[in-house]
Amino acid sequence: MKLSELGQVSRLVILLYGQPLAGKTVLASQFPHPVFIELDEKLTSVLTARARGKEKFDFDTFSIDEDETTDEDFIKLCGKAFARQSAWIKTQKLTERLLETLPQDATLIIDSITRLAEHLIRFIEKTTNHKPIQLQDWNAFTMHIADYRDLLRSTKAKCNVIIIGHEDTIENKLTGAIEKTLYLPTKQRYRLPGVADEYWLLKANSKLKGNKRVNSRTLQIVPDRTSPSGSSSWMDNLDEPTYAKIRPYLENGLGRKLPEPTWTPQTNY
Repeated sequence: MKLSELGQVSRLVILLYGQPLAGKTVLASQFPHPVFIELDEKLTSVLTARARGKEKFDFDTFSIDEDETTDEDFIKLCGKAFARQSAWIKTQKLTERLLETLPQDATLIIDSITRLAEHLIRFIEKTTNHKPIQLQDWNAFTMHIADYRDLLRSTKAKCNVIIIGHEDTIENKLTGAIEKTLYLPTKQRYRLPGVADEYWLLKANSKLKGNKRVNSRTLQIVPDRTSPSGSSSWMDNLDEPTYAKIRPYLENGLGRKLPEPTWTPQTNY
């Protein structure tokens, strides 16, 4: 096969991580036709931003936890049998079904891969009866995460994907440098970015200006030079990032127009 036969990139997988309350979920919600697999805090940050800005946007969301799922939309997609499964099994099945059914330029958002890894650990504890999980069980963890990575890159999928993760700070044992990296057990923290077309770190700062607290955000591209990020580096770092600002860069990389934002914050969120 020749390079010319591979074709242009048709869909994006984006890995977006950062500290708590940096605005990762709010930023992801601005992408076209978002559909959330919500594993964290039930989109509180987006609900607050929508109320504060008196916005009227809406989108589909699936809240997944260890309890039996009663959401009719989930049952319609995955079946009643999966509603009683663990959060890990439910998320795997739901991801598979959404990747099969969502159209081009819809955005599937996994919020978050860090919480999903916690559900996977609970699944392994239950299936092995090891609590905490033992050394040999981490091999199973690695294989499950690798399978999920492959699922997100499925050639059958048409939609874009945003994987949201939490930030971890570690010390490089060779250099002593402090690195901000994806919070994920095992070396999967370095391997997961390899599935992404774009790898972004969202930084948030807050300071007092007079008697008023001012928030600012920066979207940093290819944040860790030592990791195999897989980023195509289509963009420059962006201050106060929104999908509206990001969109021209993605259009240039994909070679086609993308839909309008679901919404755009009018002030810092």
